Amino acid sequence: MHTCFTIVGSLIAALLIEVASPAHARRIALVVGNSTYQHTRALPNAANDATAIGIALERIGFKVSAANNLDQRAMIDVLRRFGKEAADSEMAVIFFAGHGLEIAGDNWLIPVSAELRHERDLQYEAVHLKLMLEAVAGAARLRLIILDACRNNPLGERMQVVGNATRAANARGLGRVEPTGDVLVVYSAKHGTVAEDGPPGGNSPFAEALITNLPTPALDVRILFGRVTDTVRSRTGGRQEPFTYGSVGGAEISLAPGGSAPGTPRPTADDRAVEAWRRIENSKDVRDFQAFRDQFGTSSPFYSREAEKRIAALEAESGQTSQDRKRLDDLRQKEEQLRVRERELDEARLKLKEEELQQREKRLEEERERVAATPAPANTRSAAPEAGNSEADSESCAEYRRRATYNEEIGRPDRAKYWWDRYEDCRTSPTSSKAAATTTPGCQEYRNRAVYNEQIGRSDRAKYWWDRFEDCRGK
Repeated sequence: MHTCFTIVGSLIAALLIEVASPAHARRIALVVGNSTYQHTRALPNAANDATAIGIALERIGFKVSAANNLDQRAMIDVLRRFGKEAADSEMAVIFFAGHGLEIAGDNWLIPVSAELRHERDLQYEAVHLKLMLEAVAGAARLRLIILDACRNNPLGERMQVVGNATRAANARGLGRVEPTGDVLVVYSAKHGTVAEDGPPGGNSPFAEALITNLPTPALDVRILFGRVTDTVRSRTGGRQEPFTYGSVGGAEISLAPGGSAPGTPRPTADDRAVEAWRRIENSKDVRDFQAFRDQFGTSSPFYSREAEKRIAALEAESGQTSQDRKRLDDLRQKEEQLRVRERELDEARLKLKEEELQQREKRLEEERERVAATPAPANTRSAAPEAGNSEADSESCAEYRRRATYNEEIGRPDRAKYWWDRYEDCRTSPTSSKAAATTTPGCQEYRNRAVYNEQIGRSDRAKYWWDRFEDCRGK
């Protein structure tokens, strides 16, 4: 079966708080709300319902303990503590809102961490309803359990069960319960049916009806829940019907004391705090709750606790706790230091590159000066040709001479020697004049290619074309 109980309390991490005046210690209440389920759907309206129920109980004189978003161990611990306190109480009331399911006649309340993939997981991940019955058993006059239950719970749909179909999880609310002794168990919807959540951001029909009727003075508890049932049926068009199980005998018992009850203190409430809370309860501004806490912190302890919860939740959501702000400031400071360091490194690298370029330019300049200052060889062959051999200083020979001179000027003595040798061979060759005179267009093309490759620095290709040129001229 799938059920869900409306959530009580805020959406903050599991937290147990107990506050009340000693005068009301014999009338105690435990309000548990589970909202932030990890393996099934959350119940968004539960926090609003739980806050309102807790306030209503405190205003009629109950000492209220509130616990929210509990895992199995925390739920059991809360019930154990409440049971010890209930042993000395006159009235003990438990209000639970959250998911729950029934299987094989047993009703289970679901902690926020439960996954429940198999029926055998129930005893290790869920809490049996009998633990609540045991927790209120010590109260002397009234033992009351209120379960705002009945929304569909997907956990039950996927859980594997043992045996035949009669053991399947109930998909329509909690199962019937028959408590023994003077105990009342109230469901927000009759066994096997589902309850409505109410509008987003509001309250469920059951919570609204309960809040409306709780403050009625001297109203017998059975009549109280009868009126709640009538109100819910009316507001839901008969779709939802709360149901009460068990009995408390024939004596009248009221949750809110009557005006004539001797020795019973009438609950006091700061109406200004109530009105102020209603104005800000849906606010998302943490400053609203801080101002409320400062103004009503001592006069309205319940509202003050709720304000503290909202402050913590809003600061956690926005990451604005002082510790988070300090960590954020530290991170920003470190990031700025890293950016400064990166800029310094970039500037240092740029300066190093500039120095390297300057050193390279300086070395090139020194090389140029050295080449310019180097004297020509004593046996230089760059002098003008002898007058008797002027006919041999043809165009080709003159080209060899120019190249030899050029290579000497740029400091390439090996290439200069090569061209001087070619020049000498050209001048002394008997065919040089003839070759010069008979240079064909094809030979001239070889020469042009050789000159071009020398200009672009491809000396190997230049030598190839010069050889082709020489072979062409010698034919």
